[in-house]
Amino acid sequence: MSILATSYQLPAESSYQLPAASMKKQPATSCQLPARKGENWKLEAGDWKPDNGFTLLELLVVIAIIGVLIALGTVSYSAIQRKSRDAKRESDLKSIQGALEQYYAANDGSYPGATCVDYPGTALAEFMPQGVPTDPKSGNNYPCTTYTTSGYEICADLEEDETFDGTNCDVSVVNLQ
Repeated sequence: MSILATSYQLPAESSYQLPAASMKKQPATSCQLPARKGENWKLEAGDWKPDNGFTLLELLVVIAIIGVLIALGTVSYSAIQRKSRDAKRESDLKSIQGALEQYYAANDGSYPGATCVDYPGTALAEFMPQGVPTDPKSGNNYPCTTYTTSGYEICADLEEDETFDGTNCDVSVVNLQ
């Protein structure tokens, strides 16, 4: 497709000659280029070609938007993980409480321990075949404050209060008789 005529042709019977100045090729930037909607044109090696790429500014804006979305997703994901681990801790304590109460019922009103050193011990293995649950973040046993043959208190430190160190007693299961 020729955008700009480079020479003029007259019919052979005409004796009119164009001035030499008008025979020169006009600069390509002086003409109106046909463009389809949304199409830019650029000059390459003396010929106009459609420019189908993105500008640097457009790419930077897209990268910035993606960065913001990733940052928001990361924050949301870590908050969801904390809540999930806290829910697991509460569920684990209920499971331990259930096992201790089953032990109490099966052993004539006596709990398995004499001190916290005995927790969790092997006595709960019969009532917790998958093993005694541990903290989902640290992997340690849940701390106990009381573990005797007449009662127990087992704690879990929740991450929701922003003071998580694994030793606080934010939630506990208790049966002190």
